[in-house]
Amino acid sequence: MLSAISLVPLVPHCSCYNVANAWWIDLAGASPECYAWGFVVTSLVVGSLAAGRRYSITLVVALLIIGGSMGFFVAHHYFKFPW
Repeated sequence: MLSAISLVPLVPHCSCYNVANAWWIDLAGASPECYAWGFVVTSLVVGSLAAGRRYSITLVVALLIIGGSMGFFVAHHYFKFPW
């Protein structure tokens, strides 16, 4: 169920015209890139839980991805960095 729900935000919806989104916006008018990392984290977690191992490394990688995404979000939306 978690895997299925994580696919929903991948529907193109973001209109921030930046390096990551430009190709998608030019092609489809919106981009799914804003929540792509959430899908990656969900996939890692579901895989780890299904395998029943590597919880610690999955947690560290997930937290790094979440921290990086949050940092990029704050820098992009509040400080207009890097563009």
